[in-house]
Amino acid sequence: MQMSEQLISAFSQVGVVLGIGFLIYGIIWLFFRRRLAGQSFFKFIGIWSARQQLDRKFWIIWLASVVFAVVSLVLEYRLSENFRQMLMSDSSPYGKILKNGFDFSAVIKALIYCFVQASAAEELLFRGLIAKRLFKVIGFLKGNFVQALIFWLMHLAIFWMVTGEWISLIQGAAFITSFGMGLILGYVNYRRDGESIIPSWLLHGTANFISFLTLAYVWSR
Repeated sequence: MQMSEQLISAFSQVGVVLGIGFLIYGIIWLFFRRRLAGQSFFKFIGIWSARQQLDRKFWIIWLASVVFAVVSLVLEYRLSENFRQMLMSDSSPYGKILKNGFDFSAVIKALIYCFVQASAAEELLFRGLIAKRLFKVIGFLKGNFVQALIFWLMHLAIFWMVTGEWISLIQGAAFITSFGMGLILGYVNYRRDGESIIPSWLLHGTANFISFLTLAYVWSR
């Protein structure tokens, strides 16, 4: 995939999520305006200051998540031939990027994919549109569980489309990583009365990018 195609794909995906969010915001503003309590669209979707959320505890969680991403990918890569083949196939975003080797262009493409196409789009949808609404309606504990479950179900469907299997070692690993990470991503946004999805975006994007660098390293050896 060319750099221009990567950019178009990434920002198109973010644009679709923002469009859905704006549509939902518009409907609520027209018919249930009081529920917004004066919130702007950006605060509604989570694009807001995260200064109070980005404290020392957040960075400890961030570091732990990065370490977990590296360890889990290495273990899955070493222990499962199917997982290895899936990651390096044309159906894998990482596989497409590394298809022509690991160079500066691959790193830039990975940054675009990890921080824009995957993380930004998914955080706007799952933590911005879905989790923030659930937290207000059913509380943090139940809301965080539900949004993490929905996040995992999306990955379950993606891995099924790639592998053709609903139950497998890959799907088990996907459950642990996606459901567990979903819980953490919801928590880092909610703590300290947070209104921003920037913490989960930073954590999600970094974990994805470190996973890419780890894959590039183990694949080349």
